[in-house]
Amino acid sequence: RSAIPKMLLATHDYLPYILILPTLLLCFAFRLTREFNLLVILLVIFWVLDHFLWHNIYQVRINKSFLIYAIAILLPLNIVAHNILKERGIISRHGLFRLAGTLGQIVLLLFFLWLDSKTLHRPLGVTPLSILDFKTLHIPQLALLAFITAGIVIGVKTIFTPGTLNLNQFVFIISCLLSMQFMRNELYGSLFISMAALSILIAIILNSYNLAYMDELTGLPSRRALRMSLSSLGKQYSVAMLDIDHFKKLNDTYGHDVGDQILKMVAARIRQVPGAGKAFRYGGEEFTVLFPGKTLDEAHANAKQICKA
Repeated sequence: RSAIPKMLLATHDYLPYILILPTLLLCFAFRLTREFNLLVILLVIFWVLDHFLWHNIYQVRINKSFLIYAIAILLPLNIVAHNILKERGIISRHGLFRLAGTLGQIVLLLFFLWLDSKTLHRPLGVTPLSILDFKTLHIPQLALLAFITAGIVIGVKTIFTPGTLNLNQFVFIISCLLSMQFMRNELYGSLFISMAALSILIAIILNSYNLAYMDELTGLPSRRALRMSLSSLGKQYSVAMLDIDHFKKLNDTYGHDVGDQILKMVAARIRQVPGAGKAFRYGGEEFTVLFPGKTLDEAHANAKQICKA
């Protein structure tokens, strides 16, 4: 019963570093500016908590309440900012401005800690809304409002631009909220920070899979996914090749934007046919449908239904 807690106690001091640092490299490789900056902020937060709140390695007197309040408020505000700002690369003028903004916050936070004012935290601990004044809440109400705002911003962004990385922001923000809620507890605080970093790592892996094996336009599996599926078919199967007649003429007449809409529509229609098999975007206006376990006659009947649709 005590094996897992002992293992957690032995690893929680460096687990966030193990997860954050490799994920930072992946973000840099894939030019994910938002995720890169949020991980940098998370890394700094863990370092500050580890060195000033949990262990106080440098033996300096600080207003711990101010440290907790400031971090809990700044983290969701940064999540909001980096979800609003556009992706323009990490090593670019805009990317460097983002990093400069993060470093500026760190310098400002350390400056206020250096002042060691005993009342510095009071303005951050105000409770403007009595409805959100929970006794079990260990972060200031302003931080909770900031997290709610971040959730709304992420929700709106996900509706307009759905995707693995945007959806993951919900997991990330919940993990961050829990890490702030349990900030005074070294074990729970570091574990929830690790969970936030792990959520980004998993999202990057899933997003990379989608880029490699899914066709972005139609949402169907791509030709690479088709090759993998062909290698796992059994002894009996059928394969149908489909293409759109006169598609080049359609593109030349109405433009490629209309052509893209046609491709999306055709992909959606193929999916809607009952028993139509697994569809793939082969390339251009060509599609492939696999019928595992079906004879040629059975597959031919389904292919007719697809053409009719």
